[in-house]
Amino acid sequence: MNEEFRWNPLADQPHNVAPRGRRFRRHFRYASGYLNLAGANLRRAIPVLRRYRRLRDRMYRTPFPFRDPFGVAVSPSSGREEEIIAGLSDLGVSRTLFRIPSWERDRMSEFQEFAERLQGRGMDAVVALLQNREDVRDPSRWRDFLNEVFSRFEGRCSAFEIGHAWNRTKWGVWDFREYRTLARALRSGGGPGRPPDRARGDRLRIPPLPSPVESAAF
Repeated sequence: MNEEFRWNPLADQPHNVAPRGRRFRRHFRYASGYLNLAGANLRRAIPVLRRYRRLRDRMYRTPFPFRDPFGVAVSPSSGREEEIIAGLSDLGVSRTLFRIPSWERDRMSEFQEFAERLQGRGMDAVVALLQNREDVRDPSRWRDFLNEVFSRFEGRCSAFEIGHAWNRTKWGVWDFREYRTLARALRSGGGPGRPPDRARGDRLRIPPLPSPVESAAF
């Protein structure tokens, strides 16, 4: 975390500690990105509203199978992994998500062991990869992180989620163009950041991108 964001251990996420005036100046600097997104949404407002009305008219009329959509987000806690997994088993949990922050690469063996424990108990795991401001400033750092995660966790999880809450500045991304830089690390064709075969397709999850990003990200 940089000087404007400090880690809140109680919320398990960054907390913006910058003065209000500095926050405003930062947002103003990235105003063009916000305007691009607003324009993209406005251009599609009518078809989106039409689609919404069609879906609304079908509410409570057409059954929709959920097919076990619920899971539990978990984190390894040194010395308490078995206690955590036992609790999940008692609850009948079969799907889990756990996060790997890019700035905690020194704990990679701990994360890998935790994934193996979940897998050994028959629990599905989705690994969410967290970025921060340093990854945006130094994309090679992000690519190295991805390479290590993909090499360690291939076959140990069902999917990778790339990019965490990229619409919240506290996670290091200030506009869609910066997230596009992170997303480009996943382009196919080899080289740094190439996900393993099992991680591609429906096993590689990227948060939805607005249209200005979709056309340029890959």
